[in-house]
Amino acid sequence: MILDEIFEKLGIKGIDELRPEERKVYQRYSEILAKSDTTIEDLKKFFAREAELAKEELKKHENSEKKDTYYKAYLTFTENTLKFIFSPAKERDALRAQLKQQFNL
Repeated sequence: MILDEIFEKLGIKGIDELRPEERKVYQRYSEILAKSDTTIEDLKKFFAREAELAKEELKKHENSEKKDTYYKAYLTFTENTLKFIFSPAKERDALRAQLKQQFNL
């Protein structure tokens, strides 16, 4: 695995040599690298998490104008991506509701 190659290059013998926060990153990276294909569920979780991170960054009062603008744009991007991912299900649900109402089901 690529992480083992990086460890070898850096002279790290194993995960036990990492600090706790580095272990968390290692775990996250290893989970991502172990997956064969990205699923729609993976994308939903990823973009929802990124949108929450952007919202948290926007709450910080010490943000520069440039950082604030970046996170506003990033939040818009992540929310629009989520809308795109969820739109087929919403359309399907809306159509079902319309048909149920129209035919008294």
